[in-house]
Amino acid sequence: MGGTQELAWWRGARSTSRHPSRRDRQARKKFSEIKAGLIIGLTENTKLVLYPKCFAVADPRRRTEVLLGAGDCVIFRGDVVHSGAAFTELNYRIHCVLTIKCIKWGADATEFAPPPAYKCEFCPFMEPTKLQVSNHKRGCLRNPARAANRARDRELNEKGKFCCVCKKQFAKRNTYYKHYNRHHKPYLKL
Repeated sequence: MGGTQELAWWRGARSTSRHPSRRDRQARKKFSEIKAGLIIGLTENTKLVLYPKCFAVADPRRRTEVLLGAGDCVIFRGDVVHSGAAFTELNYRIHCVLTIKCIKWGADATEFAPPPAYKCEFCPFMEPTKLQVSNHKRGCLRNPARAANRARDRELNEKGKFCCVCKKQFAKRNTYYKHYNRHHKPYLKL
């Protein structure tokens, strides 16, 4: 028990399953159970930051702050990413891990869970989602396939294409290809 002064979320987020320890794997295999986290607020306005459904990395979009009063208790899955929050005044709370009988964990069984970060393979560009990096990579100046990607995009966006199967006209060639692959290709055996 002591005063808490947590760092920003990316420095303070913790997970007990980022790389499951041998004991964690043993407990899951033998008992089909995982440990749980427990926080009891001893003073008013005790904050707990949770990242629901985040078990490996802390996704800032899922950040949820729980405000606890004196005597309030929260029990949560021990492998969910969580952290304390920054306080302007001294704050006391009890934070412990509820473990499984017959499995011995150390006193502090938490690990650092970094924020998600995906990097372009051609340049130092980084973003929190794979989609953003994938979109960047297609047009990255250092990507050797950039010219081919641009030419293909221009070709797919050329005007007009007519579907001879259902007699529909499409404004762009790309829209026609999507239509054909979704509606006609599975049914036509060549």
